[in-house]
Order: sequence, then structure tokens, then C-alpha cells
Amino acid sequence: MSALSPFQPLLNRFLDDRKANVAITFAFAILPLMILSGAAVDYGRALKVKSMLQTALDSAALQAVSTSSATASTNFLANATTNGVTIAGAAATFVTNSDGGVTATVGASIPTGLLSLIGVNSINLNLTSTAILTHPATPQSITFQFRYAKGWYYKVIRLWVKPSATASAVAVGTWTYRVTNTSMVAIPKSTVPYFPTSGVSDTGVGVVTTSWNTTAAASIGAKVNTASNNIVFNTPYYDLYLTMDVANQQCPLNQYYYATANKIPSDANQSFYNSVYSSSGTIYENVGCSTNAVQGSSTLSSYSKTISTNSATYSQYLFINGVEQPSNTKIGLLSAFPCYAANAGQSVATEYEWEDSNTTASGTRDYFFSLTATCSTDKWSNAPSIPKLVR
Repeated sequence: MSALSPFQPLLNRFLDDRKANVAITFAFAILPLMILSGAAVDYGRALKVKSMLQTALDSAALQAVSTSSATASTNFLANATTNGVTIAGAAATFVTNSDGGVTATVGASIPTGLLSLIGVNSINLNLTSTAILTHPATPQSITFQFRYAKGWYYKVIRLWVKPSATASAVAVGTWTYRVTNTSMVAIPKSTVPYFPTSGVSDTGVGVVTTSWNTTAAASIGAKVNTASNNIVFNTPYYDLYLTMDVANQQCPLNQYYYATANKIPSDANQSFYNSVYSSSGTIYENVGCSTNAVQGSSTLSSYSKTISTNSATYSQYLFINGVEQPSNTKIGLLSAFPCYAANAGQSVATEYEWEDSNTTASGTRDYFFSLTATCSTDKWSNAPSIPKLVR
């Protein structure tokens, strides 16, 4: 007799029962569903751990390229634990690359839950992060474009380059404004950016002369194209800045002012006026300057003030793209020159408006010009190093 004989009728009834068939089918179907649900839970947990580890590894790579791998390794473990990850053996390794960058790697094994039912006892994670040191973009070349100047005061703008920490700065470009008519209201062409459209009643129109010091430029490895008002820096520089010297008088230093009868300007001066000011007629000149003492006139032997992007004094006198700079704040190279918001290889044009005495009244900005720079990350020898993730 078969061992199943006593149970055979019960077994036959169970197999013939449709409800029993459903139960068997459900029993076989629920197992893969449970495994899939478990896989989703385990996979989601692994992704969360991976994200936490990647954040800690990125931070460690940035620190390693800036300081030391030993400190970065210690901090990686601390950061991983802080992020809620504690995995035995998850120590980062660091390799210095040929470009000076650092690649950090870490491997970790995440124990599984329900996936272990099908023999998957862990999920392996292998993470990589590479960091390099970069430098902010600064000008490789600068093109100066005069736009507009007004007022009675004599003004000189200079572009200075300091080639090294110990060398003296040299002025490679000079743009001088001298008033030639003290009675005419100085309204510019409509093409001058950021000039107030109302409330302007300042008098004083004049001429601007440009002078490039090609010898000084060559001495620091720079090349000047006088025809295009452009300078190219072929070697790194330590600092770069602008100054505006202001003499509170109509004439250059050590020269005496005297009024003259209206006289017809030279063709060159009239052409300059026509290109700068809104008046289309003849702009007569009524300002004279003499090295000989003039009765009733005095002269200055030094400038009344020097405004510099390298100094906090009078910093609010400079407007960049129409925005007044903060008072008592050194503007510095990065903010003063147009590459601060650019990347290497890009060309950026920036508008400057410089006031010579105060900024309390609308329309008192006196010297407008633009600088167009082609940007590079290897021209500022004093540039701060900035760690950056590349992958």
C-alpha cells in the first residue's frame, strides 16, 4: 500500500478545488514579487549611501588638492560618518595626477536585506572624484575705448601693470582730459552707455589724448597696438589696476589758466568734439594754459586726489556697468577688470564711469570709457588657487 493512500482522497480534493489552485498560484507568484520589492528597497538604500559617500569623497578630493591627502583621508571618514554612513573598510585612496590634480577613489560593500534570499548578499559601490586647482580668469589682452568726458578739472587715467611682487608698477597706457570750453553744457552722444538722460547741466567740454608707453610695455613682456588701442600681455603679471589723477584746475600741473576769446578749434579737435558731444556745430575754445604766471591765477604742483581700483579711498567714485562701487572698499583686480565673470578664452566688454569729485548728484560722472578683455587663467601670477571638481 502506498504511504499516500490514506491521504489520497484529501489530496485529490485539494487539487480539484479551484480555490486551492489559486492559493498555489499566488504562493508561487508572491515570492518574485517579494524579491522585487526587496530589490527596490535594497537598491534605494544603496543609492542613498552612494550619494552620501560621493559627497564625502568630493569634499575629500577638494581638500586633498588644496592641502594634503592624509588630512583629506581622515576628513573623508568623518564626513561619511556625519552623513549617516558607517561602512567598515570604506577608506579613500588618493593619487596625484600629472597635471597636479588629485583623484580620490573608494570602494564599499552594502549588505542587502531581501536580496540575500536569492544569494545577493551585498551591493558593491566604486566611486571616483577628481579635483584640480584652477585660477580666476584675468585679462590676457585689453582694448581701451574712450567714450565721453566732461567738466573743468584736469584728469589723467592710467593703466598700471606690476610685473612681480618686488618690481615697481609701470604705466603702460595714459588717457588725459583737458577742458577747452568752460561754458558749454556737456551732453554726450546718445550712444554713451549709462549716461543719465535728464538732470544734466554740467559745463565743460574738452579733448582727450591717448599715450601708450611702448617701451614700458615691452619691458614687462607686453605688446601694444597703438592703432587699435590694444595691449597684449605675453607674460604673467603680479597686479593690474587703473588710476585717475584729478587736478582741481583747468590746466595741467604747474600751468596757469586764463580765459581767452572764443576761437575756432583745430580740425582734429573739432572732429573729436563731433564724435563725442551731441552738438553738431562748431565748439569754440575759450581756455588757455601757460607755464608763465598769469595775474589772478594759481596752479597746482601735485594732484588734488588720486582714485585707484587698488585703493579703498574714493572707491565709490567708480561705476562699473552703471553700478556704483562700495565706499571704503578696495575694488581689486578681479572686480575692476571684465574677466571676473568670464571663462578662459572669452572676450568681455565692460563699461566704466568715473566721477572726479563727488557722487551725490545725478549726472556728475565725468569720464566714460570701456575695456574689452580677452580672458586667460594663466596671466595673473598672484592669483588665488581655486579647487574645482572635474568629475
